Amino acid sequence: MNSELRIPTLFGLFILIASVVLGVFLVTKNQTLNTQAQVSQLPQEVNVSNITANSAAIYWYTDNPATGFVKLNQTGNSQATFLDERDSDSPAQHKFHFVTLTNLQPNTTYYYKIVSGTLTYPTNDWLNFSTGVDSQQTYPSIVGTVLNQNLQPTQEALVTLDIPGAQSLATVTKISGNFILPMNELKNSNLTQAFQIPSAGMSAKLTITDHQHSSEVTLPLPLINPVLNPIILGQNLDLSASNNIPTPTIQPAVVNNPNLQKYDLNQDGIINSLDLSLLNKNFSNKPTDLRFDLNGDGVVDQKDADLLKKFSAS
Repeated sequence: MNSELRIPTLFGLFILIASVVLGVFLVTKNQTLNTQAQVSQLPQEVNVSNITANSAAIYWYTDNPATGFVKLNQTGNSQATFLDERDSDSPAQHKFHFVTLTNLQPNTTYYYKIVSGTLTYPTNDWLNFSTGVDSQQTYPSIVGTVLNQNLQPTQEALVTLDIPGAQSLATVTKISGNFILPMNELKNSNLTQAFQIPSAGMSAKLTITDHQHSSEVTLPLPLINPVLNPIILGQNLDLSASNNIPTPTIQPAVVNNPNLQKYDLNQDGIINSLDLSLLNKNFSNKPTDLRFDLNGDGVVDQKDADLLKKFSAS
């Protein structure tokens, strides 16, 4: 009788021990995976730039694509929420995150937290920045396009501009590789007054990175042509020697011409082959993005391409 009961008892004990070991393993593995996921969502290289009297931009980087947005308040209690400027209704996943805060007050300190995936950063404290004085400048925005080594648009790269004695400016490239750096409210580094660019003899450094490749472009100030030639990521350029930006074969008036802006599909101030390539990729009898239906017939096809070519410079 005793020997008959011993075998199932030992087997049951083995099953119990195996279940405990498996449970501990699964819990440990799940905790490890959760920790790795949280680390990949942790905001890195957090910066505040483009500060004006009424706006500012906060940007950061995550190792893996993650959703992200900013909580903002004047007193440290979350009230306002701002999405990445590339997101419309809900947060989308990005590696480079860029949030523009609007409707701010001049000379005011604001507190913020970053929500990245399932994390809130910082956990306890609030980060802060202060807006600048109210001032306007007449400097035109710098417009450009970033391409990869295969001459395809770089969709998500950080672009920063460093001017000696001036505040930091930054942006990210959009889906077509284009970027716009606002210069209309350029201030000095402590944001107390408008920054004056001398008539000659000053250079700025434009830095572009996607965390795998980077480029540095030295620009002469003031810019003769604020619309830059396409920049190939990984290549460095020095455009300060001649104090001139090589003039691309474009229509510079596109930037300020509402009649031409709808043909500038990637919004880089240039109507050229990049716009045509973007349109060709969106050929459809039922277009979901009506920007590409240039003749308004409900179809994106060769007719739209032919219309675009009339305004294209290359």
